Amino acid sequence: MRRLLLACILSLALALPAFAAADVSKLQLPGDLTLAQAQKVVDGALEFAKQQGVPMNITVVDAGGNLKAFCRMDGAFLGSIDVSMKKAKTARLFNMSSAQLGAASQPGQELFGIEVTNN
Repeated sequence: MRRLLLACILSLALALPAFAAADVSKLQLPGDLTLAQAQKVVDGALEFAKQQGVPMNITVVDAGGNLKAFCRMDGAFLGSIDVSMKKAKTARLFNMSSAQLGAASQPGQELFGIEVTNN
């Protein structure tokens, strides 16, 4: 068992330099944002939250709707973590801002009732 564990660790150690040298752009989805771009979004949202005087949970998702960056300001509601993440993913999957989604989900609009679908 020790030999197997040692062999696995050695294999990983030898593979790390090759992975580090890999072209990460090939691992990204077309049109995806970089970590630096996601950080700019977080920084802008932090500034907006500070101006509003409301501690917020901030979620940035990638082109596939997967978590790219997250920030929970001191004092932000713990229950809003999940809300923030679902809101960001929903906006991405519908390819529209939360404001547009909100307008489209009003009575008589095409997405009315969306808030009670899919958990």
